[in-house]
Amino acid sequence: MSRFLNVLRSWLVMVSIIAMGNTLQSFRDHTFLYEKLYTGKPNLVNGLQARTFG
Repeated sequence: MSRFLNVLRSWLVMVSIIAMGNTLQSFRDHTFLYEKLYTGKPNLVNGLQARTFG
């Protein structure tokens, strides 16, 4: 059981670090989300929609 808890703890730390990085990135540079991610019709996507659905 101890090994399982160690693996679970490591997994949760990794996921939380990735989530914090994604959060910081979305607040730091909004242009990436709607200029690079949505390339089909970027003129129809604004920053709020990109952060909501990105």
